[in-house]
Amino acid sequence: MQSEWNLGPLGRTVPTNAMMGLDSSGSVLTYADMSAMLTTGNVVGTAQPVTNAGVCDTSVSAVNVYQGSIYMPGTGCVFANNQIPTSLISTTTAKILQLYHKYYAPASTNTLNEAGPAYQPDPWFHNTQSSIKMDYNPSAKQHIAGSFYWDDYPRINADQGGAWSPTAKYGGPMANSYWHNTTAPSVRLSDAITITPNLLNTVYATFNRFRNPSMATSQTGKWDSDLGLASGVTDAAGNFPLIYFETGEYTNGANYQNGWNFSNVGSQYNDFYAGNTFIYSDQLVWSHKRHNVKAGVEFRAMQFNYHTDNGTFMGGYPIIFDPSTTAGIGWQTTGNAFGSFLLGNVYNAESNNPDNEYGRRKALSFYASDDIKVNPRLTVNVSLRWDYNNPYKEKYGHWSSFELDDKNPISGLMGTYEYLKNGSQSFERRQDYYNYSPHIGASYKLTEKTVARGNGGIFFTPLNMNTWGGVPYQQAGDVGFHNITQEGNFNWDQGYSPTLVTPATPGAQSPSYITSDVISIDPRSLTPGNTWQYNVGVQRELDKVTKLDVNWIQSRSTHLHSGFFQHDQPKISDWQNYVATGNTPQSMSVICATWGSCGDQYPLVALVPYPQVFAGYTGPLLSVGSPLGNADYKSLQFSVTRRAAKGLSLQASYNWSRAHGDIDSDFQEPWWTGPLQNTYDLKGEAKDIADFDITHIVKGYVIYDLPFGRGKMLMSDVSTLMDELIGGWTLDGGFNYLSGTPISVHSTNNYPGFNSIYVDLVPGCKLTNGSPKLGQVWLNKSCFADPAANQLGTAGNYQEQVRNPGLATENLALHKSLTVGEDKRYNLTLRIEFFNVFNRDSLAGPDTNKADATFGEILNYGGIGGRVGQFGARFTF
Repeated sequence: MQSEWNLGPLGRTVPTNAMMGLDSSGSVLTYADMSAMLTTGNVVGTAQPVTNAGVCDTSVSAVNVYQGSIYMPGTGCVFANNQIPTSLISTTTAKILQLYHKYYAPASTNTLNEAGPAYQPDPWFHNTQSSIKMDYNPSAKQHIAGSFYWDDYPRINADQGGAWSPTAKYGGPMANSYWHNTTAPSVRLSDAITITPNLLNTVYATFNRFRNPSMATSQTGKWDSDLGLASGVTDAAGNFPLIYFETGEYTNGANYQNGWNFSNVGSQYNDFYAGNTFIYSDQLVWSHKRHNVKAGVEFRAMQFNYHTDNGTFMGGYPIIFDPSTTAGIGWQTTGNAFGSFLLGNVYNAESNNPDNEYGRRKALSFYASDDIKVNPRLTVNVSLRWDYNNPYKEKYGHWSSFELDDKNPISGLMGTYEYLKNGSQSFERRQDYYNYSPHIGASYKLTEKTVARGNGGIFFTPLNMNTWGGVPYQQAGDVGFHNITQEGNFNWDQGYSPTLVTPATPGAQSPSYITSDVISIDPRSLTPGNTWQYNVGVQRELDKVTKLDVNWIQSRSTHLHSGFFQHDQPKISDWQNYVATGNTPQSMSVICATWGSCGDQYPLVALVPYPQVFAGYTGPLLSVGSPLGNADYKSLQFSVTRRAAKGLSLQASYNWSRAHGDIDSDFQEPWWTGPLQNTYDLKGEAKDIADFDITHIVKGYVIYDLPFGRGKMLMSDVSTLMDELIGGWTLDGGFNYLSGTPISVHSTNNYPGFNSIYVDLVPGCKLTNGSPKLGQVWLNKSCFADPAANQLGTAGNYQEQVRNPGLATENLALHKSLTVGEDKRYNLTLRIEFFNVFNRDSLAGPDTNKADATFGEILNYGGIGGRVGQFGARFTF
């Protein structure tokens, strides 16, 4: 059963029937009326009249051309009244228009959301889990155990925007909805052999797999064949083709044209990935007098097999309609993407070819530890682990990287693309053999009720296995290895007849080749992040069932990986020198001659370390695996724990903490270079407060067995039937109180090549106005000052002096378990739960964009939501 739905935004717009040349019943009218696209009164040019009565403007003198006027392609003719005769509408388009009318009829005249809200069925998540376990003793000294787990998570996603029908199955044929039939099997085996009474050897073998497919729900319709577009697509998948309505250089920008938003239609999805992990280990345990020694070896082989969308029109460059094919005089402001669609004139189309990639990494670890009972009061633990990480590889060598330290043989500038030749090669080239993780800990009994503990050691973070594909960010595998099938400026009634560009084509693996979102693999990627951590604490028994723990924890992390640290950013001194003198540190002529016109990228291309990336309009340069990050953390923790006694158990804790660092918790996408102001001063950036820092945390739970029924304090003499009804109920309560995270306010200063400029905090200024309240201005704007022109800010990425509103919430639950039958094999559990039981409000953070009129104002509530109650029942046998 497919039941899980994740829906995208509701602002999905379809054209009106009049625009499509249909009446209210879907019958064909005389014209497709595009007059609403005109911005009358805004004359952008003139056109000579032509004699084509009823189709083109035929005034005696030259015709005024207004913004949004639509030309008949190849004629220089402006459609009269911006009305396209339905006789000229493409036959392929006409099929789609009927689908528009059938499934996506406008719900109102509101151009912002004509399709109405997307329908959302009961969001029940269907999850199937199965398991089999086995134990076998071949002899008194050998024990074999095994298990098999199967998890199945079927669902449908519709979270990518586009057209949506609230009444048709899965949003209708043109919706971007897709199947996610995720499966996660796991197999585990172990063989334990007792060699001597105090020596045990155990061998383990584990296989874990996670397979996640994305298949468009429209595939069953074979729409690409029905629309005549499958002949030029290899292994056509059947998806309704992904279609974009773009604006080209239209002055309104994006998909919006004169207030109309043309939603994307169709879906590209026909892919899956599978992550496999094989783990083999052997552990020896030896107990002798005061020692308990463990030693072992572990081998891990990890795979990430990524099968790209294939046989569909791809997401970056699908079937694109833009205004240029229906534009004429004043082409930047005339023409219309939907008008081009009506006539069937495609600006560009690109279909997916297989770009399957198979990432591989192997790792080996050795470890040993000893628990030493020094005396009845003192126990010491010592351990040492060594990790070896094999370089990440693509099975067939289909991997490329923009190498920062290599000189381009064509331009002589630093930075050039390099392409692997086989699966034995890798861009992770600087091996780190010093991944030793020592650890020592001790526990000492001060009194019969008080124990002191402490430990310290080094811990390494596992190396990254995947970032969006078989090789990091997938894009790097496309460069120089991926077949491209593309056709531009054609009428789709004649089908799709693309040109195939293969890697063998000259230039496809050129050192000067540049594509969007340039990926560079840091050769130091094999240096793992490490954390030096220690903690000391005392545990005190308050009574026989209650204990108090007090602990101090502190850590320092280095070599953390991030793609934010190698941003292609100018030095602030170079930018300041350019502003003052107009001089740039590099020659523009070499750059622009090699990579084409620099255009409006000047002077940026002359200031950044790798100007060829910017000269090609390719987007950011992102390094993968740069081990340059730093972080620190310290915390004082108190906790009280009571074991179940007299029907009551509880745990409550308080945590004070502080975290700093230059790497935050945001997922690092390749089209963004991060929030750091100055990548040349990572030491200074690491001193900033972390975005996830929470100073105070109080949380806990209370469980109380209600005193009703036989053997309890109240109503202990009731009948058996009554006891089944009123006895065995348990009341659970949980609470969670958090102070807020730091606020981030950045400057409105904008320097080319800098991702962000921090603000300066005015000394002695009160940063907030009273307490945070919805709809009120909370931040004092005058306290957050832009730095002087061409200077960097000093307040940091996040400001720990002022925090977002905190969180306070409580939960309450009542549950009961009924057991009957022989050996009580039948069990029914009933549960009533309330989340945020007191219906507390949670405020969102204030608007922190200094350019907004609402800066400092709290505009919305947070994500906690109101009180939610639910009832559940579970029967096991």
